[in-house]
Amino acid sequence: MRHLLACLAILAAFTANAQSMPYNPDSEPDGYIGVGDVLQVLSIFGSQFGIDSSLTCDYDGTPIEEFWGNVYNGDILIDSILVQYHTLDSAQVFIAGCPDPVWETVSYERAWTTTSSYTSSTTMLWTVYYGSFLREFTLTYSSSNGYFEFRIRDLEVSELNLDEVLGSNISNPLSGQGLGEPSGWYLPFPTDAASMDENGVHFENWNGFLSGATYVNILPYWHYAD
Repeated sequence: MRHLLACLAILAAFTANAQSMPYNPDSEPDGYIGVGDVLQVLSIFGSQFGIDSSLTCDYDGTPIEEFWGNVYNGDILIDSILVQYHTLDSAQVFIAGCPDPVWETVSYERAWTTTSSYTSSTTMLWTVYYGSFLREFTLTYSSSNGYFEFRIRDLEVSELNLDEVLGSNISNPLSGQGLGEPSGWYLPFPTDAASMDENGVHFENWNGFLSGATYVNILPYWHYAD
């Protein structure tokens, strides 16, 4: 009996050392590590302690959710992205020397294909220089609160002073979130605002310089990772 208790005590010591703090081996509790405490350890012997890492997400997403999730996870590699958009907007602006504002209307249409890419722990972006103007398509993912943010940046809008009419040179798809919250999309994506088909990825609502867009089309060229 003494040998059995000694073996059980050794087993309890090793098991306790394997636990993460603040593990308390005094399960009764009476201030002593006794036979009852050892038996309690034996009752859970062989079971997993802590978070079950085998649990997986069984959510079946839409094509756009599945695609960008695989892009971020590295299962899909994007070779380049064709980005097309047209926006039409009007605003009152001042002409130098004139005290009264005048209406100015801008029709802005561009198509460009990315040539470079960059990836960090939270952000993936694809860029190209269109003449001397930088353009970017960006995907950002926040693992702490689970949102994707898509952004188009077009520095020509600001450098040609089109910001006065079109607004910011950075556009994000609207999310319907409250003030101070991220401007990206939470799963599930709004089915009436984001979609993907053979012609590319489509977001129906944008802010920034694309708030008056007649269309925005994002067509990725990609392949599966080996």
